[in-house]
Amino acid sequence: MNKTKIVMIECILLAVNIVACGKTEVEQTPTFPLTQERVTQEEVPAELPDSIEAYDTWTRETPWCKIAESDDAAIYANADDNTSLYVEWNHAFTKCNWENGRDLESDITMKEQDIDKDGEKELLVVLHNVTGSGTGEDELHVLETKNKSGFEAYHVPMDSFWNWVKTVAHANKTKADIADCLLYTTDLTEEGITVWADIYDTDMQELGNITVDFVWNEKSLQVTQYTYKM
Repeated sequence: MNKTKIVMIECILLAVNIVACGKTEVEQTPTFPLTQERVTQEEVPAELPDSIEAYDTWTRETPWCKIAESDDAAIYANADDNTSLYVEWNHAFTKCNWENGRDLESDITMKEQDIDKDGEKELLVVLHNVTGSGTGEDELHVLETKNKSGFEAYHVPMDSFWNWVKTVAHANKTKADIADCLLYTTDLTEEGITVWADIYDTDMQELGNITVDFVWNEKSLQVTQYTYKM
């Protein structure tokens, strides 16, 4: 198997100096290290389905359900495993123990590109989970091949992104209590990754929104600019 990397997307760890509203270039680019998690490379099952099926309508009468695919990859759920999802890409089949990967309505976006400009393409995956309350949480994961027979996996803790957004909002004269639940979405671009977050108070009244651009660098994320609007 070729040496490859799989970049999957769980949350953004950000901490930069706060300035006034509007688009802000980050002069001293911060880097945010990822935390290692567990994945397992397995043999490709012979009975994988060809067509996509919605996870919430899957009857479990078949062992596998394809819940997402792109030109380069596919993601599956297994009837006997309620804690993992499985990624098929570049002739490898990888078990991923994602915290919110199952039992939620998921909208998955995937894109293959050389995001770290090292000559090797990565598979970028955004897993957007929608909870019963209507709030969304985009997962960002990083799966990197260690050698031909093993993988290393990383993620960014979501609480750090929430705490940073609260700091930005308070620095821009928002005095209301900010809820821990945010609505945010992630877009994969040729330059890197862009995140939009809507900010709500504890009564779920919208206070404003923030847009953050960042790039992938080694096993960390780097913020390039952000825009906060009240």
